[in-house]
Amino acid sequence: MIYSTSDSVVLNSQTDNITKRQQSQRKVQINGENCKACGLCIAHCPKKVLIRGEHINSMGYEATIIASPEDCTGCGLCFYSCPEPDAINVIS
Repeated sequence: MIYSTSDSVVLNSQTDNITKRQQSQRKVQINGENCKACGLCIAHCPKKVLIRGEHINSMGYEATIIASPEDCTGCGLCFYSCPEPDAINVIS
């Protein structure tokens, strides 16, 4: 699929338009040690690429993992839904 800069998606009314091309260049990074397994990121992921992992972190939680990173669009909804600082980052 080819994206042009005229293809845009609004994440919410507080943010600027982000083109699909810009999104596809972004990657999600999960710090499993900061995850408390609340599941909000899993619930908000439009592509359903996040799942609860089997590894138990130092706080005793099964941290979220990225099951299919190739399907991630980099939209950032997981980041915005996560209540834990530094548990999820979106990097360019």
